Parts: sequence; C-alpha cells; structure tokens
Amino acid sequence: MPAATQATSSERQVLSNIDVRAMLDRLDRMRLEVAKCQSANMPSGLLDADKARILDYVSDYRRYMEYAMALPIPDSPEASGRWSMTVPDDSEVPSPEAVENDDIAVILRQFEVYRLEMVESQSARLIQGFIPVPEGQPGDVARFRDGITRIENLVQYAADTQPSDRPESTPKAMPVTAGR
Repeated sequence: MPAATQATSSERQVLSNIDVRAMLDRLDRMRLEVAKCQSANMPSGLLDADKARILDYVSDYRRYMEYAMALPIPDSPEASGRWSMTVPDDSEVPSPEAVENDDIAVILRQFEVYRLEMVESQSARLIQGFIPVPEGQPGDVARFRDGITRIENLVQYAADTQPSDRPESTPKAMPVTAGR
C-alpha cells in the first residue's frame, strides 16, 4: 500500500483576511508548542503539564475565533482586491514524522489539515469576517469550529492515554529539539 502523501503547503501564497491571518498566527504558535512539548519524545500520551498548556492554547484560540466570528463583515470596497498579506511561513514547525509520540503526530496532522482549510477557505479572500451560510449548512464557520473541536478532542484523548514503554519500537525519531 503506498504511503499517504502529505500536503502541508498551500498553493495560495497570499490572503486578504485579517481575522484568518490572526487565527493562522495563533495556530502556528500552538502547533510549534505541541511539536516541541516534552511529551513529543514519548511513544504516546501527554504529560500533565503539556496537557494543561495545550488545552490552554486551544481555549485561548477558540475564544479569539469566536470573537472574530461574532463580528459583522465590514464594508471594505476600497481595500477589497487590493489588500493582502502573505500566508505565514510555518517551516519552523516540525513535521509529524519528526516526533516520537504517535498521539502528538496525529494532533500535528490534524493541525496541518485545519491550517490548509483556513488558508484555502473562501473567507480568506475577504478583508475581515467569515462568509455567512444558513445554520446547518457547511461553510467556513462550521468548518473552523469543527477543526478546533477535533484538535481539542485529540488532545483530550492523548491526555487520557497513559504513556507506554515500547523498547522494541522506540526510538523511531530523533529527539525533539528545544524551542527557540
């Protein structure tokens, strides 16, 4: 069976949405914290300190996301089509394959998919705000909420998993290096 291909970089190099960019900046910081946490060097599970730190990041992220989503889309006809920012460079975030911890690797993969969905979203083309769709229909707001909920659930799952000693199959990756 062929290995799954991993597409982490987006075709889009620029985006217009200030709110999406702020969410991406927060997301990339959270991804780096997860990839560099102490638990990344264990085969599975999360240490209590890492769980607390990651769930605090998720909570802060969710609070900002809900704040941004509650704001109306501003009327910005002069900036529309002219204002843009580069998509943040996330090359500092290690790939899921670079960590020992299977649970952390799954969380990092979910982060990558979530990030790609945000960068390529229709809302990323707005100056601010999120494209409204009727309740119950798929759209960027529902997709973004679902993405962070999935990440939060994965963190909770990993936190509830006891670290395992797997002497025959570890280490499979080099130790995670210190942060900045």
